[in-house]
Amino acid sequence: MLLGLLNSNGYVNSSTRDDDLALRLYQSMKHQRYLIVIDDLWSMNAWDAINRCFPDDKHGSRVLLTTLLEKAAYYVSSNIDSIHQMHFLDQSESWDLFCQKAGTSRRANFETIARPIVDKCKGLPFQRGPK
Repeated sequence: MLLGLLNSNGYVNSSTRDDDLALRLYQSMKHQRYLIVIDDLWSMNAWDAINRCFPDDKHGSRVLLTTLLEKAAYYVSSNIDSIHQMHFLDQSESWDLFCQKAGTSRRANFETIARPIVDKCKGLPFQRGPK
């Protein structure tokens, strides 16, 4: 991930040490205004490992992240008002979202196959298996 962020900033060297990459990323972002989006944070340890890479120079930079772990959201946030908690979808909302994303070309047995899939999601718009 660090190398990906560095590459998006024009960095081409491929140092393999995480400490070197973290320092290089910090230096490249220092005095810059940035927006970093982190999708699907799974642990506070992961946040602790990358948080030090993002300088806070009071230039209006932001880190936006998503997580299924409420505890992680509160751990990361410096302002409780900045947390937006999503709700689980009810059966109707789940079905509507699935149909919207599935597209318009549907075969006769679409609902027979799709309904159990939607039911397995249990109100989550997206559910991933174990990592």
